[in-house]
Amino acid sequence: MRRYIMLTLVSVFVLGMFPGNWHHIEELQWEILCLDQVPMKLNRMTEDLVELAADHPTFERLCARFYVGRALDSCDFAFAAQPKDIDDFSKGIELDPKYARAYVYRGQVNNGRSERERAADLVRAIELDPKGKATHAAYLELAYLESGVYAKSTQYEKAIKIYDKMILNSSPSSSEEDLMNCYLCRACMYEKLGRYQMAIDDYSKAISIDPKNYGQHKSRGLAYGHLEITNKS
Repeated sequence: MRRYIMLTLVSVFVLGMFPGNWHHIEELQWEILCLDQVPMKLNRMTEDLVELAADHPTFERLCARFYVGRALDSCDFAFAAQPKDIDDFSKGIELDPKYARAYVYRGQVNNGRSERERAADLVRAIELDPKGKATHAAYLELAYLESGVYAKSTQYEKAIKIYDKMILNSSPSSSEEDLMNCYLCRACMYEKLGRYQMAIDDYSKAISIDPKNYGQHKSRGLAYGHLEITNKS
């Protein structure tokens, strides 16, 4: 109930900034209740709503935020979304075709969606909000998709160049997890090419970011083993 009240109050604030929207308040309360569950990630939802307040809020655009919020609450992370969550992301986009974050979230879903579909969503998000806070994830996801295509076709050198660029262009706002994943992916490409020392260096950089990650230590250990075998031959 507390979450319901909080979201309603924030929503009333958003709609109230434009007097012509006041007649939608009762509709809005019904819409929130009909979603069956109010999103728990209030910080993310509130951030979305505050951004909307400064960008011509309407009843439809506001409801779009609640559908996307429900999907995020259900799947925790967009890449783990199930079909019902994807439907909510799509409903949000249908209600607000210019909702960049919704495209980012749906573009991160790899469950039953083709790389072409995901790339189209990510490109659309970048077109709508090229400098947005959430759009940074779209740039990264596109790069991962592109590097993945090259890796699958054994074009490892091209994949490495993409990771080089991602690491070089990482900014203070980039998450440590994103940077760590870039090092890990590049290390894998180096291993594919037999460049074990370079792979070890990248695994070490990833470990410095997350020293407690057992998988990274194991991967580096295997790379050391391959390097030793190579040096003996």
